[in-house]
Amino acid sequence: MEATTLLTRERVSLESRDSDQPHIVGYGAVFYREGEAGTEYDVFGDGSLIERVMAGAFDRAIREDDVRSFFNHDPNLILGRRRPGAESNTLELSVDERGLLYRVSPPPTRQDVLEAVARGDIDGSSFMFVPQRVTWIEEEDLWIRQIEEVALWEVGPVAFPAYEATTSELRQKYADRVRAEWEAVRSQRRNGSRAALRRRVNCRLRLIEITE
Repeated sequence: MEATTLLTRERVSLESRDSDQPHIVGYGAVFYREGEAGTEYDVFGDGSLIERVMAGAFDRAIREDDVRSFFNHDPNLILGRRRPGAESNTLELSVDERGLLYRVSPPPTRQDVLEAVARGDIDGSSFMFVPQRVTWIEEEDLWIRQIEEVALWEVGPVAFPAYEATTSELRQKYADRVRAEWEAVRSQRRNGSRAALRRRVNCRLRLIEITE
């Protein structure tokens, strides 16, 4: 399945450790927080379907997935890699209450990226993933797609203008895939099958838990 790319507007920065060259540090993804519009994604751009990355979505991935860090999602500009069980990793991943935090130590050939981050020319991060577990919630005219678990492919810094220019087609492909999944869920609801009914009840229970 093709990976999805989403942007976070959390600012990327540099972090120094002893005599080592600086690390690039940023949040590749932020978890949904009620009342903060920047922590959810309007998939179709019309407010009808909202996507949220939920706390816990990366727990399995940071333990098990082989993850790279690229500049601008370009595999020719690799900054680091994290392999489970490897003795040495140049990419560190962790999760806190805000989201997925990464620290990457680029090779000497990528001093240009470090300088661009230091000057503020690069100010964003993003991640590439495939949803593994999703929960759908229907609330009157609003549908909510909660991403509960992902397979994580890549995370790293991006130059914001370039991101907008180069990933619009990817975003459209992603929206098309989500729309097909959305229509399938809606069809199940209309058919009124027992499975669909159970799913609807479960979604309502989750919605009650969230709103309370």
